[in-house]
Amino acid sequence: GGGGYVIHSYEGGKSLFKTAKKHWGSNKRIVLHNELVMTKENLAKYVVANIKGPPGTEWPGRGYYEKYYGGTEELIATGEIGGWFATEPPCKADIILIDGTRFTHAGIVATLLQHKNIWGRDTVWLAENDGGKEASEQEILESIWKLGGLTVEPPSPADPPSRQDHPWMVFRVDGCAREGHGDPGC
Repeated sequence: GGGGYVIHSYEGGKSLFKTAKKHWGSNKRIVLHNELVMTKENLAKYVVANIKGPPGTEWPGRGYYEKYYGGTEELIATGEIGGWFATEPPCKADIILIDGTRFTHAGIVATLLQHKNIWGRDTVWLAENDGGKEASEQEILESIWKLGGLTVEPPSPADPPSRQDHPWMVFRVDGCAREGHGDPGC
């Protein structure tokens, strides 16, 4: 390549988008989008359907997250959230970094998998592995795709210590990563 790079950053929340714009707005190599990397359908199918946690409406209870994500349309309507995923980067990503709110990683992955011009077999996916006693993001991803099309790479000795609250996971997508299995021919 020409030695250049461009980072496309998606900040769904208006306040996070404004903060990012304040820090990075003048950098021509960083393009900011005030959008969720999510569709309404994927929010219901991959996020709300996979909320784990103890019963109850207080954090970290399931009811807390169901209400939180259930209000997404209203937050978009009021402008607190920028909107659903609409702006694709102009080329395949070398790296996709996911650092979303709790339980959203599967919805983000599903949304990006639906846009094959964004990623390829060589794309490295890096995601914060938020976790709780009920399930980590990795366990949720594995339960949906059964690692058929997603290959989570084991941590290397150089990775941060496992005592970290939210360690990172690295994975790749082999083929099309259909739910339950991966079929490179699909």
